[in-house]
Amino acid sequence: MSYRFDKPVPSAEVLQAVGAWAARKGKELVVVTQVARDFEANRNLAKQLDIRHIGTENASLIDVERVVRGTYAEASIVLGNRIHGLILGAVDGAIPAIILGHPDLKVGRTLRTAGLELQEGLGEIGPDDVDAYLDYIEDHRNDSEDGVQCAGERLRRLSLEIGNALG
Repeated sequence: MSYRFDKPVPSAEVLQAVGAWAARKGKELVVVTQVARDFEANRNLAKQLDIRHIGTENASLIDVERVVRGTYAEASIVLGNRIHGLILGAVDGAIPAIILGHPDLKVGRTLRTAGLELQEGLGEIGPDDVDAYLDYIEDHRNDSEDGVQCAGERLRRLSLEIGNALG
């Protein structure tokens, strides 16, 4: 899980439903801080949920990235509203899931632009919707992996085009 410090997290009931889903699936929930300004809020979220928190407010960006990417490489899902965390998680093999505590169009729109087709009705879902949503995300792992590969190919082509245009 990776959330921005300046946006509300999902309700306690939704977060409990996420925890219950993870427990049924044999997964460990972890809160990841990738950006220093999110540290305090994410540390508090981890304490609230009584789960592990990864991140520090004083480490070098290179050290933080190494730890965060290693965590995402072992994860099946990265959940949150921190777009860079969702993208980095997807690149490293975790499937992005968006469960928000606030109205938002940017997160889903950004991921769809990258080729990650996400289930409709994202965002502020209720606790009764968590299982179906996270099961959907897991069941469509191949679609997300294909989307990441296609996005990478598009970026490589665009980079070549830009390089050729600049001479």
